[in-house]
Formats: sequence, C-alpha cells, structure tokens
Amino acid sequence: MAVNGDVDGAVVQSQPQLPARSKLGLKNNESFFDVDAVWLEATQRLADGESMRSICEDDHMPTTTTMYRWLAKASDDVRDQYAHAMELRGQNFGEKVSDIAKMVMESPDLDPNRARVAGDLLKWSAARLAPKRYGDRIEAHISGELTATLVPIMPKSKG
Repeated sequence: MAVNGDVDGAVVQSQPQLPARSKLGLKNNESFFDVDAVWLEATQRLADGESMRSICEDDHMPTTTTMYRWLAKASDDVRDQYAHAMELRGQNFGEKVSDIAKMVMESPDLDPNRARVAGDLLKWSAARLAPKRYGDRIEAHISGELTATLVPIMPKSKG
C-alpha cells in the first residue's frame, strides 16, 4: 500500500491501483492478481460488513468464483483469517442493530416496521456469522461422576 500523506494527523493509505479487469479482458485470469494483496483487502472489507459479492464487483478484484477457488486451495492461516473476518462481519451486523434501534427512538419519521425487519435480518445474520456472541444456542455443561453397580441376574431355580 502506498502512503498518500497526512489528513488531520492521520496517515492515509491507499490500495494499489490495478487496471480495470474488464478493460483488459482478464476477469478470470488468476495470474493477473497479487493474491496476498487481494485477500488482505477482501478480509478487511468483509470485517467491515461487506459481502464477498459486493467486494468482487469492484473492477480491481477477481470474481467471487475465483475468490472461493483460492480459499479452497488456501493454507490454514488464510482460512483462519477468512473465518475471523466473517466473525467480525457478524459482530458488525450485531452492532448495527443497536444503531437502528437508536435511529428509531430519535427519529419520529422512521417507519418502525421497516426498522424492525432490518434489525431482524441483521440479528439473523449476526447469529450465523458470530454464533458465540449472537447465536441462539444454549449450551449446558454437565460434569460429575457416574457410579454403576452391576448385579448378576440368575435365573430362578424351581424347587
């Protein structure tokens, strides 16, 4: 990434600009892309709440098929980074629910039913992407000892 300068004391970094894939006819040419840079950008954007589909719509990104093909062939570290990004995406969705609730309370013009539907969809997505934090599943851990006594069963004798 190139450092573009300083904005109010913060260093701004820009993504390297690649030629638009549609102009070069390289939409599916995997050798065109710097895989590490693409995955870094993709995981950052996933963590910010974007979908892989919307990320791959950008001209400088490969197709979703290519991204998932790379993921299937990727190392365990890359898969872990992807899983972590998806979990952060779920947390992002969970936090948006409270933002929607705040907007409904502060704005009388906002339709509460539309906000409810949006909140429900975000909660559902958050529960799937970050189940440890937002999931509905309840776990019960039971511990202790079990003692069993075996008693031989003998047929009754007639007599």
